Amino acid sequence: MRARLQAKSEISEDLTATARLASGGTSVTSTNQTLGDGGSNKEISIDVFSVDWKFNPNATLTLGKMKNPIHTVGSSDMVFDSDVTPEGLSVGYKTDMFFASLSQFWIANESTKSDVLLYAPQAGVNLNAGPLKVTAGAGWYNFSSIQGTSVSGNGEIEAKGNSTTSNTYTFGYKVLNAFVDVGGKAGDFGYNVYFDYIKNGEAQTKDTGWLAGTKISWKKFSLTYDYRWSENDATVGFLPDGDTAGSVNVGLYGHRTKLGYKLGKNVSTEAAYYAHTIMSTKKHYDKYQLNVVFKF
Repeated sequence: MRARLQAKSEISEDLTATARLASGGTSVTSTNQTLGDGGSNKEISIDVFSVDWKFNPNATLTLGKMKNPIHTVGSSDMVFDSDVTPEGLSVGYKTDMFFASLSQFWIANESTKSDVLLYAPQAGVNLNAGPLKVTAGAGWYNFSSIQGTSVSGNGEIEAKGNSTTSNTYTFGYKVLNAFVDVGGKAGDFGYNVYFDYIKNGEAQTKDTGWLAGTKISWKKFSLTYDYRWSENDATVGFLPDGDTAGSVNVGLYGHRTKLGYKLGKNVSTEAAYYAHTIMSTKKHYDKYQLNVVFKF
């Protein structure tokens, strides 16, 4: 199960504070809570605690632990799981046609070396071509000082498939990201086709990843499919989707299919099937999920 409770407060016309509590303990990529343990009480943690300052009609500064401001296409979570709520600051700019953000997030506090920070500029465009809407953009994710950082003893920082040497990161991660999403709607029928590409400039091999997917919807039904190829050092391993292949989030390939149905205004269901293979061992993982979501 997962539970999230969010509150927003308008401090002034241009200033908003957001606080959200979530189940799941300290996990970076999931607020799921496993049931059992004799019916013991479950942990509730701070998931979001941020302030937004809209200093321009099209620009906002966000400080704190925030909903991820980095734009992703379709169901792509090759770089960031949808549950990741990074900590730091971000400046975002958005119009009907353009969007851009410049973010700095704290990843790990180090006592004997420089802290690990993520610098993440991103920009893109939204274009209308007849009945089609096209979104295209690019970003660059620079994880400073991560090479040589321990993959244990830093909270949730784990290799999760990345190359390691003596229990530290072998490579740095400066990840180029490019993406495109094409979609449209005809009556009750909607569709999207998207492609996401990443390449790490700091690794010599196993440095590339891509995800291709599509989503179609009709009335209360939706069907999503994607295929990903994510090599071991295409990006840091502890931030991508955590439901793919056991103990690794990179160094894998495979399929994901989701079928959704909206039961009512505030109730929806989704059945998901994951089929992924670890590149190094060829070990195959199948995972089935059935989600029922209530919003209030």
